[in-house]
Amino acid sequence: MADFFVRKVLPQADFILDLHGGSRGERMTPLAFFPTHPGAREASLKAAKALNLGFLVESQATKGQYSYAASSLGIPGLLVERGEGYLCDADLVEANRRDILLLLAHLGILPEQPGLRDEALKRRVFRRAVYVDSEGDGLWYPEVGKDEPVTKGQRLGRLEDFYGDPVAEVRAECDGHVLYVYTGLAAPKGEFLIAYGVADSEEA
Repeated sequence: MADFFVRKVLPQADFILDLHGGSRGERMTPLAFFPTHPGAREASLKAAKALNLGFLVESQATKGQYSYAASSLGIPGLLVERGEGYLCDADLVEANRRDILLLLAHLGILPEQPGLRDEALKRRVFRRAVYVDSEGDGLWYPEVGKDEPVTKGQRLGRLEDFYGDPVAEVRAECDGHVLYVYTGLAAPKGEFLIAYGVADSEEA
């Protein structure tokens, strides 16, 4: 199926919109990843700015639907993350519906519909994000939440063992803004813990 999709379906696409929701242990502010590939970057970023998403994050990924299409075929696209904890409520569905209509209008497929775009929303573009995984088995205690600014050297959370002894600390390597954070207690080695966009890559 994947082979057929890549060979027969993707090459016919003008744009890829990949809709995702945060997993069970993640808390996130709605965001969109756009590809860094030169042939698709600018068109993808312009489309992202047309949507009602506050965080726009440049991604160097090459695997996955939208990133493969961009890096291998030059097709622009976005991966939208909205929701958390496996939630699927009416507000999330409506927000995605509005973004789909905004994208279709941006691409010239449908006429623009007044009132869909949130003009007051501040959109931040991050050219780089820092992703932190657990260095060892432990219990994870985050000290910051989604959509919070962080400063270089700030402690973002800590890992302890079952007896309360420290395993590791996570500190910000630079100023930034929290994109999403893992809120589960158990954090085996390699578990994702936190991601933050780098402040000096932000655009107005």
